[in-house]
Amino acid sequence: MRDNGQILDHLFETNQIDLARGALFDMPPGPMPRDLDFDRVEGMMLGLAIGDALGCTSEGQLPNSRRARYGEIRDYVPNRYAGNEPVGLPSDDTQLAFWTLEQMIEDRRFDPDRVAARFCRDQIFGIGSTVRRFISNYKLGVIPWYECGIKSAGNGALMRIAPMVIPHLQLGTADLWVDTALSAMITHNDSASTAACLSFVNMLWQLLTLDGPPEADWWLQTYVETAKDLEVNDKYRPRGGAFCDYQGTVWRFVEEILGEAYQRNLSTLDACNSWYSGAYLLEAMPSVIYILMQHGSDPEEAIVRAVNDTKDNDTIGAIVGAAVGALHGRRGFPSRWISRLSGRTTARDDGRIYELLEVSERLWWHWSNGRALVEITRVFTEYFANWSIELPEEAIATRNRGEIRKARWIVQYLFGREASREYLDFYASHRMTNDRHVRIWEDGQVKSLESYQEMLIYKSEKPEDKERAEHEYREHNQRVSEILKKKGFR
Repeated sequence: MRDNGQILDHLFETNQIDLARGALFDMPPGPMPRDLDFDRVEGMMLGLAIGDALGCTSEGQLPNSRRARYGEIRDYVPNRYAGNEPVGLPSDDTQLAFWTLEQMIEDRRFDPDRVAARFCRDQIFGIGSTVRRFISNYKLGVIPWYECGIKSAGNGALMRIAPMVIPHLQLGTADLWVDTALSAMITHNDSASTAACLSFVNMLWQLLTLDGPPEADWWLQTYVETAKDLEVNDKYRPRGGAFCDYQGTVWRFVEEILGEAYQRNLSTLDACNSWYSGAYLLEAMPSVIYILMQHGSDPEEAIVRAVNDTKDNDTIGAIVGAAVGALHGRRGFPSRWISRLSGRTTARDDGRIYELLEVSERLWWHWSNGRALVEITRVFTEYFANWSIELPEEAIATRNRGEIRKARWIVQYLFGREASREYLDFYASHRMTNDRHVRIWEDGQVKSLESYQEMLIYKSEKPEDKERAEHEYREHNQRVSEILKKKGFR
């Protein structure tokens, strides 16, 4: 199985990804500081869900029409799918973002094909046309996942991209950019879309560590500096509004119009109306950045403006919510928004997003698990000390499964948890000795597990003893084979 870096390299070499291979891919962001409060990560993901839930009941309405019907929306609108109660329910933004996180938790890594399959499994509320076409392509089963995405400059990849930062918190390698690019192109294989996703993830990574709100121009500069090195299509044109004569890249459009709008101190409503504010990235991206420039210091007001002053208000609200959540944390949001948020990802799994965030913290950030990993790593290293075999640092940090080939050993390993105890299982083979199948518990205790018997041994010359021994030999190896198969060991 090729790793994600090899997959992306292949896609660049064969021109199957609509993107320039910018310098970002060679710039690891670096690990998060150990004193990072996971409240900031929770804020990022909950902000996404809150913005989506506040906007989805009036999605697609023009701001003036919405205001005439609802007034200014500052709380969840009564929802017919919740017995007309003012409860925060999800649409596709929340679903696809948290299904991405859910699948990464299950796989202990980002596997694009597995995430693509997850998108196709359950009903998507308010599904967009591009995602619908992707699902149709994927379900045919005749082309690989990376050919199923649509060349679309919509915001459907950007709205779900935030969770890509989570598995990379401890290491901060350049694999973050690899995984983000592959994740984006699952549904939208378009350079403006993938560039926006990479730019936004870069922005989120920085926001998680900032001590306070950045200057207004930081939002614009951070997006532009990343995206301009990645976009390859310069034929984007507005669908209407005050800038119909423009043709070019999305990043340049954003750069040109936002500086002037901010200088004139336009309200977010007037500014977003001037370039429209739908799902097209030539409209959504300037809307997101301008709202953050004006209101990034106030998480409540930023989301309220996104929900009230734009047309595609649930998605723009979700993207803005992720950004201000990463900056201000879960504690930055009004308690009423969190307490009335259902936490669903489907029609019947209330609270699911909170469960996923709890597991994410334990899996990818909870430093109290450091002692468990230290003991497991120490025992593994001592076990193979004669051959200088050690667990890869990335596997230790992410608890990813893997395989080591060194000194004629083949060592397959995986991390697991039984009740509240962590462990590492490994199966080691060497042609000069017997196989070893071992479990190392978090406290350093070692348990030998069943491994293949290489030789048939019996003492008696009686035919029935030989038959019994042969039967037991086959039965034992068959049992071991089933155990290893369940673990994914070859």
